Amino acid sequence: MTPRPPMSEAELEQVLTRDYPGRSAQDVLAAATRLWRLADGDDFRIKPGNGSLVAERDWVFFSQMVRIVGDDTWTLTVSEANGVTTARLTLITYKRSTTVSSFGMTPTTQTSPRIGGPVKGSAIYDLFWARMDHLLGVRPDWMTCAEAEARVSAGTTWGNKDALCAGYSFTDAAP
Repeated sequence: MTPRPPMSEAELEQVLTRDYPGRSAQDVLAAATRLWRLADGDDFRIKPGNGSLVAERDWVFFSQMVRIVGDDTWTLTVSEANGVTTARLTLITYKRSTTVSSFGMTPTTQTSPRIGGPVKGSAIYDLFWARMDHLLGVRPDWMTCAEAEARVSAGTTWGNKDALCAGYSFTDAAP
């Protein structure tokens, strides 16, 4: 697969930002809190700020002799002007893996450096905003992880959706 070129500033702003006319900043922050709680209950640590929320979640995945640990940090900031609340979202994900090898008599463990950063792609943001739109009454349906995957397969969106759709570790309830 050919790597996608980086998004322009305008494309990135379109992916990361939404306007909610007629909704207060408090409405938007409450909807985001509900979205994260539906996704994985109390596993999200949600910290309110001044016009913002930070939601953090640690995760672990095991595959054969490899343990992958990571953390996702979502930051949602909101501002109100002229009856419109503007919301901006960022997501940073880090992971590291530990491999246990027992080919010799003594098991050995090797841990990779922590890698990651801002999540690239539009898929996770597309899913987040679709769910926010539903919770705020802008959209009638709740986008499922399967629907988000179909959008990636069709080329409508691209990138990783694991921060909301890693089936091995999420509750992923609908409202």
